[in-house]
Amino acid sequence: MRHEFEVIRLWEQPTQPFLESTGLLPLAVLTDTPNRAQTLRRVAECIENVPDVRVQSNVAASTGILAGLTLEKSFINQVLRKEIMQQSVIYQEWKEELEQSGETRLVLRQLTRRVGDVSSEMRSQIQALSLKQLEALGEALLDFSDPVDLVNWLQNNQAESAVPDSQGFRKECATGVTSINDSSIFSNKGCSSLKARQVNAGLFCAF
Repeated sequence: MRHEFEVIRLWEQPTQPFLESTGLLPLAVLTDTPNRAQTLRRVAECIENVPDVRVQSNVAASTGILAGLTLEKSFINQVLRKEIMQQSVIYQEWKEELEQSGETRLVLRQLTRRVGDVSSEMRSQIQALSLKQLEALGEALLDFSDPVDLVNWLQNNQAESAVPDSQGFRKECATGVTSINDSSIFSNKGCSSLKARQVNAGLFCAF
């Protein structure tokens, strides 16, 4: 089996076709447009017309990320509704990671006060805990009086293994941009339309 591909340079592509497909809206600001700020406004108008709120929020968040390559953050926040982007899976994932990071630091500080210095090995185990487990440890450590208590707790509460959900992943909007730096995407030579290119390039939104 043999596959041939060609590089599609986004900055050489006309903008309009990207405004006509929901899955391509995030890329529109990187196309051959004389006014990126105005293009982002047009993208925002298209996003407002997306009927599915979940799709709308995911596309808005993806647009904000890619627009950040060429436009100022303050302008992007003016144009794209922040409350919509906050509903996206991207934002929620980042928020959870920040919460988990903050909870980890808090637990480690409390443990140092309760049982003394925490070894690097135990720190690694604690950093691998889920947010729910960190909250449980935060409550349990109030009864700790010795490092052994922490060792025993960790042995009884192994970190949850993170198993990728391929089914769920396919449902989320994602961009398979091969290189953000040069805004290039790969496409099968046989593609005759942007929609076909969208699939072959790995730019997919299985809404």
